[in-house]
Amino acid sequence: MRCDPKKCGEGELQNPQTGECTSIDCPLGYYPSNGMCHAFLDVDECATGDRCGPGEECVNTAGSFRCQQKGNICSAGYAVNKDTGFCDDINECLDKSVCGGLMCINLPGSYKCRCNAGYEFNEKVRFYYIDEDLHAKLSEKERKTKKERYIMG
Repeated sequence: MRCDPKKCGEGELQNPQTGECTSIDCPLGYYPSNGMCHAFLDVDECATGDRCGPGEECVNTAGSFRCQQKGNICSAGYAVNKDTGFCDDINECLDKSVCGGLMCINLPGSYKCRCNAGYEFNEKVRFYYIDEDLHAKLSEKERKTKKERYIMG
């Protein structure tokens, strides 16, 4: 007999301290695969015309774009505070369209979108609806097969 390393499912990562599999939270524009976050094939939204207002420039980001003050010397996700001269975090979550109605979590210099209860991330369709009662009764193999029926458009 031998013990093989535990294999985690797609979109999961093994916690080295507990050995348990946990889901990967990837930033917007990325998807989990093989225990890492990978970028979707990105489209440069800034190349398709003027998307920002006067005095702003378009900056392409993974899966999206953002507008910032022209000549902004701050890192991505930050803007110069005119009163202090320091770079302050931009709260992207104030723009309700950022996560398409999902829960938005502002992070230093960035943000991430979270699925609502009963949904989980899917790299192809973005979110699945999970029938939690049915899901709990199925084996792991059945869960992966049956989930396809709950795709939300």
